[in-house]
Order: sequence, then structure tokens, then C-alpha cells
Amino acid sequence: MVAVAPVLDRLSAAVDEVAGLELDRLGEEELLELVRGVETIKRRVEALDAGLIPQLQQRNLPTMYSTRSVATLLSELLVVSPGEARRRVRQAELLTPRLTTSGDALPPLLPVTAQARAAGAITAEHVTVIEHTIDAATGPSAGR
Repeated sequence: MVAVAPVLDRLSAAVDEVAGLELDRLGEEELLELVRGVETIKRRVEALDAGLIPQLQQRNLPTMYSTRSVATLLSELLVVSPGEARRRVRQAELLTPRLTTSGDALPPLLPVTAQARAAGAITAEHVTVIEHTIDAATGPSAGR
């Protein structure tokens, strides 16, 4: 097993270090670099959901915790709205590699979008717009 707590502690310490910067001592370029960097890192951290959410389903955690679905589990666990939980589940379905019933690996439904999301280049809102644009162009039941 991997010790998750030390990894999260280091991530939290890095956030504390950034939060402790004396912003009034930064030059304009440094401030802009910090704003851009924080945004990119925030997007990358948010994108970790795409890898975590399928694991919840694969391990049957909704049933183990007496919830109807992964979205319900997320909503209760993270104290987010049901709509936000459903959006996260849907985006994980679009952005993570998939498995066939025989166990063969398939790429994400939106591989380029998945790469951009993981790199912090786009937000969850961008993914939603991309999904809606594809649905409008091809119909929601068409393949991606």
C-alpha cells in the first residue's frame, strides 16, 4: 500500500508556502507569474478527480457505503451539490482511459481534452463546453 498521508502533507505544505509569500514584495512580473502558476496548479489538482472517480466505481464503494451511485457518494463525502457531483462523474467518464469487458484498455473518449485538463490548460467548465459542442454537432448518442 502507498502511504497517502505524507503525499498530501507535502502538497499541503507547498500550498502553505505559497500562501505565506509576502505578496507586496513581489514585482509585477512575479505577481503575474504567481497568478498564472496558481491557476494552472489548481486546474491540475482539480483534474485529479478524473483518475480517482473511476476507482470509486471499480471498487464498488457506493454499495459499500450504502449510496445509490458514485455521484451520491461524492456529494455526501465532499459536501458538494448533487449536480456538481454528477458533473465530476461525467467528466471522469469522458477523460479517463476505459476498459472493455474483456479488460482491454481503451483511450479516453476525449483524449486531447483529457491531456489539456491534466496539464492544467483548461478547466472543468471548458470540458463542459466541449462536451456540449460535440453533443450539439453529433447528437448526444453519437460516438465521440
